[in-house]
Amino acid sequence: MPLWLFLLAGGAAAIAQTAAPDDRTLALPKFEVNEDAAADRFDETGMGSVEEDLRSFPFANDLTAVDFETEEGLSGDVNAELSAISSPSPAAAVAGEGRLNLRGFPTPVLRNSFIQMGVLETLNVSRTIVIQGPLVPVLGRAAPGGIQDFLTTRPATKDRNRFEASASTANRQRLTWESTGALRAKKLWQRWAVDWSRRVGPEQFVRESDLAVSGALTLKHSRAASSLVSVDYRRYDGTPTPGIPEYKTAAGRPVMGPYLPLARFNAGGPDAGVFRQSLVLGAQFESQLNRAVALRAAVEGWRREIDQQRFTTSQLLLSTGIFEGTREPRHIAQRQRAFATHLELTGRFHTGSVEHKLLGYAGVTWGGYDRHDRALPAAARNALPESVRHFDPAAPDYYFPPFDRLVYSRILTDRQETARYTSLEVSDRLAFARGRTVVTAGLRLDEVELAVEDLRTGATMPFTRDRTAQLSWHTGANHQLVPNRVLLFGIVSTAFDPSTPVDARTGRIQDNETTIGYEGGVKGRTRAGGLDYSASAFLLYNRNIARRNP
Repeated sequence: MPLWLFLLAGGAAAIAQTAAPDDRTLALPKFEVNEDAAADRFDETGMGSVEEDLRSFPFANDLTAVDFETEEGLSGDVNAELSAISSPSPAAAVAGEGRLNLRGFPTPVLRNSFIQMGVLETLNVSRTIVIQGPLVPVLGRAAPGGIQDFLTTRPATKDRNRFEASASTANRQRLTWESTGALRAKKLWQRWAVDWSRRVGPEQFVRESDLAVSGALTLKHSRAASSLVSVDYRRYDGTPTPGIPEYKTAAGRPVMGPYLPLARFNAGGPDAGVFRQSLVLGAQFESQLNRAVALRAAVEGWRREIDQQRFTTSQLLLSTGIFEGTREPRHIAQRQRAFATHLELTGRFHTGSVEHKLLGYAGVTWGGYDRHDRALPAAARNALPESVRHFDPAAPDYYFPPFDRLVYSRILTDRQETARYTSLEVSDRLAFARGRTVVTAGLRLDEVELAVEDLRTGATMPFTRDRTAQLSWHTGANHQLVPNRVLLFGIVSTAFDPSTPVDARTGRIQDNETTIGYEGGVKGRTRAGGLDYSASAFLLYNRNIARRNP
């Protein structure tokens, strides 16, 4: 048979075997692809790496998830009240003189997941994450008692204008305005906000006014890089109470605790107040350098001014009914400033079937602190009425001489401090069996260099310089006993609070407050998903700290 005839016959057979097309229409269900710019699970601006880290598979799972959708509402006011009563002295808390958590150790602080040293406050806080328990292996950071990570409010992708006004029968008033959204679609976003609040009481003479102003711009350079610049200002003016007076049964006896019959008594009076204003300028950059390496960097400038009018405090003697010792007025002026730099790299890689997330951080902060503490000279103090110097709460005399440098000429403190804080950190997270077990370990080195100049006439040590450094570490693990149902966790960590007070006798920085902590527990969810439960226990040992070990 000729070749061409063979090919023609084969082609005809193939055509004959081809099935006739089916003319019926196949209807597919509706399928949409869109981008929800308002969703908390995705930040179109490119500045959401902190939130993404919290849900990064396989290190995170359903049992370690953090709820970002909780409405603040009245809880913001409740949190403010709780912070006011968590310190024995609300006036000291307002003046920024302490940051102890309920476990008795100064809590390490992060701002947008950058280590915060030398900068004593964070403005424009949107959310606070406490890194403890199951979150430690997820984020690769730990400290006894937990680490507080303050996340600031960023521009939102969806346009929003909001104004709120509230007043309560408890003498609280508040006004809030916010405007946020896109200035240029998918490229540039802005946010401006003003928050003013006022409260009166319930303690005698307590009046407080608080104003906060914030502004920010986010620029998206590319799909993998974004920048944020921000400015935040806060102004506080008030007469907070120095707290519930403590009491003794008689002179020379131990302090018994707060005297509750004077719970709403304000020993400071109407003229003892605090004025504080703070300003923060910041810039932050985030970039995904390649599939394996992410970079975050930030710079921050901070300044705070505090002026206080307060009386010296002592304990109430029940035997006499008056406060112990001589009470006198003081004027305290504090000026603090700092400039902080941060650099963080995160790399992801595999060794066999184990997935790693390696974190490296370096930060340096330069700070300055001026403190001027003035009082009346001895003759002027002794000339005050007896009722002022020996304070009787049953017949209080709140006379407070107006401040004048010539009147308050006795200088108790006139000191200037300059400091440099350096922090280096490295940690690794390892996920086994696609996150069934997650292990973390890390090291952190903190160093403080401090120079103190005493400007008082006749100071015994007019200038001193010292340095302190210490290494801390952590290790921990999460194990899903039942995937997404039962999680076991255990953490061991150390931490220290770099000390800056100088011993007047030796000129050396006092010993650092250090601690080691153990924590373990279980977290779970019922099979139906309607109930979450958790149980944990911790044990801390503190050193060089003026509190008992919990």
